[in-house]
Amino acid sequence: MLSIFYIIHVLSIATLFGTCIGACVAPVPESRKKMLMFSGIASLGVFITGFGMAGMLHFGFPGWILVKIACWLALSVVVGLFFRMPEKKASLIKISTLLVLLALVMVYVKPIF
Repeated sequence: MLSIFYIIHVLSIATLFGTCIGACVAPVPESRKKMLMFSGIASLGVFITGFGMAGMLHFGFPGWILVKIACWLALSVVVGLFFRMPEKKASLIKISTLLVLLALVMVYVKPIF
């Protein structure tokens, strides 16, 4: 069961980041509804599987999980920002990439703080 949660979690993160890239490439009003729908579904998948795995593994809420939650929330917001501020897409894509990298570092290093 844990493996299924892990696979869905990684696929949801990839989909969420992919919608960020898609919104960056085409921030046109016609694609807004579809992009926001995909990012919402992917964000829900990240939420459910992330908390599910943390519960199954009895992690509690160490600092690295709180950082990952902050990254997830910020990445979920970035998709909408691409449509509101298309002129800042270069900085938004850097921010979203850094958020994903920070979350990856947290899950593999698991620093204690």
